[in-house]
Amino acid sequence: MDSKFIGKCYDLNDLGQGLVNYDNNIIVVDGLLIDEEAEIIITKKTHKYYLGRIHKLIKTSDNRNHYPCSHKCGGCDLIHMSYPSQIDYKNLLIKEMFKDYNVSNIIPAESNYYYRNKVIYALDYKNNSVYFGLYEENTHTVINTSSCLVNNKLSKNIIIKLKEYLLKNNITSIKYILMRFNSFNEILLGLITNQDLIKEDELITLLKDDVKSIVINYNDFSTNKILGDNNKVIYGDNIIQEKIGDYYFNISLNSFFQINYSQMIKLYNLIKDSNLISKNDILLDAYSGTSTIGIYLSDKTKEVISVESNTSSYLNALDNVNINKVNNVKCINDDCTNYINTSKDNFDIVVMDPPRSGCSRAFLDALINKKVEKLIYVSCNPKSLKRDLNILKEYYDILSIQPVDMFPNTLHVESVVYLSRKQAKIG
Repeated sequence: MDSKFIGKCYDLNDLGQGLVNYDNNIIVVDGLLIDEEAEIIITKKTHKYYLGRIHKLIKTSDNRNHYPCSHKCGGCDLIHMSYPSQIDYKNLLIKEMFKDYNVSNIIPAESNYYYRNKVIYALDYKNNSVYFGLYEENTHTVINTSSCLVNNKLSKNIIIKLKEYLLKNNITSIKYILMRFNSFNEILLGLITNQDLIKEDELITLLKDDVKSIVINYNDFSTNKILGDNNKVIYGDNIIQEKIGDYYFNISLNSFFQINYSQMIKLYNLIKDSNLISKNDILLDAYSGTSTIGIYLSDKTKEVISVESNTSSYLNALDNVNINKVNNVKCINDDCTNYINTSKDNFDIVVMDPPRSGCSRAFLDALINKKVEKLIYVSCNPKSLKRDLNILKEYYDILSIQPVDMFPNTLHVESVVYLSRKQAKIG
């Protein structure tokens, strides 16, 4: 087979890659859209297909985004598509994956750019300079991406000033920086390093008008974890606050918080406005993190029980309960499965927001055995969601699935699923 040829894309696979037929072989090409023609270079052969890359576009689609990022970090799989075509593509994927259920159209984002309120950059020191960026896909090479199209715009000014400080003082020990932003344009800056910094006062003077807090996070980098366990606050108090509805929430360097604020509001309202939740309900907020969902739902239920195994998140949840003076939210530091299996507490509905890996089989069995009447499942991974629904569907009716585009320009889709316990058959 020729290493270079001209081909036309006839379809997309489930990773958003273009499919081209050439010499009765399938060529998988990143960044090629349906009906586009390109000069393609074959780069690799697998046992099922060939991989190729675009050498030159010959005919472009009306669905192509002509303001794409030129970086190669691999984070934004779909950024070469116009945003409406991204939504169409995700709708097709989700509805095909969950074709046995009632799936609504995905709720699009107000903007597909500059939405991330949590930004992490790796630092690379070379050629008497320092580069802030993301790792090139499948490598440890840092790409200079300080102007990333999905990260909060305010990050760029912080990077300019940090670079000045690092070069002036010949500092090369900071491996990562982490910035968190809220809707009030406040910034929490974390510097991840394995040693103390010199001239901290100079850094504070340089940034104090731009950030609310500066935290040094210590990490010996013996694992691939970005954040270590120990923090030293050198300016501010390691907290910024975010407002959701009438409630305020503390966000620290290590906290989990949804990265797309405007889409998060829509997501939480999908839960709150559900007719599955009533004023007399006792609600279990499972995998509760800092209890943002539980507290947000507290004015619609009789009682909320927020259960979280991570101690740091649990302590943040206690702070959030106190800040908002809600007296019907109880926070528990425990594994969700263990809590359901051992607690004498009863609840009418469970809202669960597990990690990407989904719910453990033991957790699902605990729900089933507890005979919880109503479930609302918040998922950030359609594949693990499908696996879990295949287990739950024997005991629960899957009422509907509402996808939300929480992560524009990527393949990821958030979903809210409403479930009701099947009624026992009589006779």
